[in-house]
Amino acid sequence: MSRNPSPPSTLVRAVVAVVAGVVAAAVTIPFLGFAAALLVGWAVLALCRLAASGLAVVLPPSFFSPDALLGLTQDAELDHSQFGQECGYAPLSLEEGFARTFGRSPA
Repeated sequence: MSRNPSPPSTLVRAVVAVVAGVVAAAVTIPFLGFAAALLVGWAVLALCRLAASGLAVVLPPSFFSPDALLGLTQDAELDHSQFGQECGYAPLSLEEGFARTFGRSPA
């Protein structure tokens, strides 16, 4: 005897409806698009921090920690000139990196 798959729950339908509404509003109203993107970014970061906190209990310290994730959200401009002089570090621009990686000349 085969069973028919159960229809999506009311909660799933509500979430899909809200997401669809936010996407439709974001496409039509630029400010709402920015606000929706910001909200989604915060939600993803919150989930990652929760996962990192859980993993910190069972795994040894690593680069995937709540503090490391918090550091990713910080805006910083680093001065690497002294490091470049001492160690010969010369960073590439994004275009130069793509050119080296994919074999195209930078535009």
